[in-house]
Amino acid sequence: MSKESYTSFVSGSSTSQRLNECQNLGTAPEGFSDAKKKLWRDMFTPSARGCFAEFCITIQLRKCQNEACRLAAKRLQDMAPECPWSDLRDWAITVVACLTNNRAFLADEPPYLYLHQKLKAAFDVFAHSQYCVTESTWSSPHNDAFGVFEISRWVSCTNLSWGHDYVVLSNRVAAKVPAIVQAMGKLERNVGPKICRRRLWNLLNESKGRLFDLPSLLSMLQRFPNDYHKKHGDCVPDTCHLDDDNTTRVEQQHKCGTHGSECVSTIEPKFLEFEPRILNGALKNETTELDLAVLKPTAWPLEDTKTLLSLQPLPNMPTDNLPCYDYMAVSHVWADGTGRGSHPIGTVNKCLWSFFVFWAKSPDIDCKGIWWDTICMPTEQKQRELALEKMHLNYRYAKHTLIHDEGLVNFQWKEDGSPCVALALSTWFTRGWTALELMESRSVKVLFGNGPGGYVLKDLDNDILATEDNWPYHHLSHRMASMAIMKLRRWPKTRYYRQTNDNPLNKIQSILRTRYTSWSKDRLIIACLMAGMPEFRSSWNKTRMSQSLVLGSAVQYATVSWSAIVHGQTTMREMGPWSWCPVSALELTGYKNWPQEEVYNACQVLKDGSLTNMWRSLPLKDKYAKITRSENANASIKLRLEIARLHPEKYLLLTPVPLLLRPDSNPEKDEYPCLLVKNLGVSNRVFDDCEKKFRQKKFRHCQYIGTVFAELEFLGIPDMVCIGCKEEESWLENDISRRAMNWGGWSDLHIAAFRKDKVKIEEILNQEKVGEDLRNQLSEWGQNAAYYFVEGRYPHQDRERNPNNRE
Repeated sequence: MSKESYTSFVSGSSTSQRLNECQNLGTAPEGFSDAKKKLWRDMFTPSARGCFAEFCITIQLRKCQNEACRLAAKRLQDMAPECPWSDLRDWAITVVACLTNNRAFLADEPPYLYLHQKLKAAFDVFAHSQYCVTESTWSSPHNDAFGVFEISRWVSCTNLSWGHDYVVLSNRVAAKVPAIVQAMGKLERNVGPKICRRRLWNLLNESKGRLFDLPSLLSMLQRFPNDYHKKHGDCVPDTCHLDDDNTTRVEQQHKCGTHGSECVSTIEPKFLEFEPRILNGALKNETTELDLAVLKPTAWPLEDTKTLLSLQPLPNMPTDNLPCYDYMAVSHVWADGTGRGSHPIGTVNKCLWSFFVFWAKSPDIDCKGIWWDTICMPTEQKQRELALEKMHLNYRYAKHTLIHDEGLVNFQWKEDGSPCVALALSTWFTRGWTALELMESRSVKVLFGNGPGGYVLKDLDNDILATEDNWPYHHLSHRMASMAIMKLRRWPKTRYYRQTNDNPLNKIQSILRTRYTSWSKDRLIIACLMAGMPEFRSSWNKTRMSQSLVLGSAVQYATVSWSAIVHGQTTMREMGPWSWCPVSALELTGYKNWPQEEVYNACQVLKDGSLTNMWRSLPLKDKYAKITRSENANASIKLRLEIARLHPEKYLLLTPVPLLLRPDSNPEKDEYPCLLVKNLGVSNRVFDDCEKKFRQKKFRHCQYIGTVFAELEFLGIPDMVCIGCKEEESWLENDISRRAMNWGGWSDLHIAAFRKDKVKIEEILNQEKVGEDLRNQLSEWGQNAAYYFVEGRYPHQDRERNPNNRE
């Protein structure tokens, strides 16, 4: 059916009366496509205003008089980013108001096909204009560039199904934007409320806009009380000084006089005792081999401190194949005084317990018991280890999770999105254990302030986070904080928040990178619980935990990115399997400025701990290789680097294939992160457990030395490399490194021909005892030196083109 047929179809229906109420629903006139492309091209130039006027006239988009659209536009006035180009801002508000008010009529199917053409054309102008930004944009006479860019990003979030998203620009571009420079100046002068600098920059680094979100975040922070982070005056971007406090000794707080508690702090405190022997007895007969999934949480009933709550799965709960029990789990930080403090084990202030009981009985929660780690963890070592291994299940099986953070309890609830930003900047959100608790919780309630001495309970998903359906009606910083929080949510799943990265280790690293734990081993324990490893035991050492995290559930091999192994950390072993991996797998973050999307360069980790991939290899002795600096701080690694400098003929520099440059790098002359390895030689070992395309190939075996930066005029020859094979130690003992001269099956003449180094070619051919044998010598891929001089092809390209060609 044609466009005219559809228009005729809906014009005769009762629905058309509803559609015609919005003046911007309808088909686009002829010529709108050319006007749209012209505006894309000139959006960030001095001629943009004329192109904008031409587009508005062509597309016939009007200021809508529909009552619902007008009310929507009025709401959006406070949410749209500021822009000196006021006409553009008003027009964008009109587009978003009409789009969001008519979502049901934007389908690409009958009877509404073509009726959203005008709105979609206007939407595309804004959403696509982000991609037209260049470095010259910010230095052009058009001084509205940042406002236009912010408006474009805002509109692009209106309809996510149309496929537009944020455009991420580099820090070098951000330094040219006056609005960002001014925002940085305010931070440096401490203008506005005191905010922990570490938490602020961690939130910005989590956002998609990075530095471009700084102005909107600072505008939101102006709504915060001046003493919100009053104890964080000395914090800097990479250090929060309160993280070093010993939170285990913080005195337990009182909630005297609130919600019917009977404890008064001005007289002798009253306590409640929850006997540890009851907890120990509940797990006494369990063994570490028992499936943790069948263990029930050890929650206490609200009115009894002598017996544990008898738990039965609740009926009519969401069908997620997980049991749900009628208790409330408390998620908190000990720094607020909700831990044990100096009290005996199992003893808590009666008023504090009564405070949590009050909320457990509230209509929004309505539970029969409470799980609170202060009184619900056994004391005997074997039982405590078992309880630690199932810590996350206490939140997964809970009917509700209550978040208690003293900073949030004192933060007054508002409907402007500031509570969500406060949550993302809270002490609770910076801890590793609470990140795991949030990830596992199915229903989350948060306590905020509500007037002098009052509290209000809010649902995280329904009341606090910015919702996808009403994305434009939320402040930019509200959306940014929501995205940071939703990275840790498993329920509910939404289209916008769903992660696409298939490597769980990368997700876990990004979550824990900015979070703090009292003990370093806890970070790996949390990571293993996040990864959902069924065989995990808390008694494992760091090495075993890290190996399990890297391999995950791989049947044959796992993958890590190239940038991850350029880490500069001390490794698990000095040679053999896992000699390339740091002691903690969470340190596999590598060179931070290197691109992470390395689809064609993922390294394969075999089950025996060896690392394989195709890399460019360049001998350290080569005149084109110049090491500029090292990323290794450990003295033992520095010594190995110095030995390599003294014997460069035995060592290689490895870079990825294809070589991926940083966005701000200079490909003509730049230093590249490289792996320095000792060349052990080539073997015909068959790797049956590696990727199929790499099987049945000769591998160059190398010993991992460390990470260096080098200036490389020639990037090296592609070579199949294996680092950390189990035969490495015996190879070193037998001094097989003499085979290192067989560099990928290429002779010196092949290498010189590939580089088109005529001087070197003539020098080799003029040597004594060099005759036709060297001229006709074939490489591993079956070609002589003259072929590479003429064709300039890589050896693996020959193989892919014709694997059987040996002529």
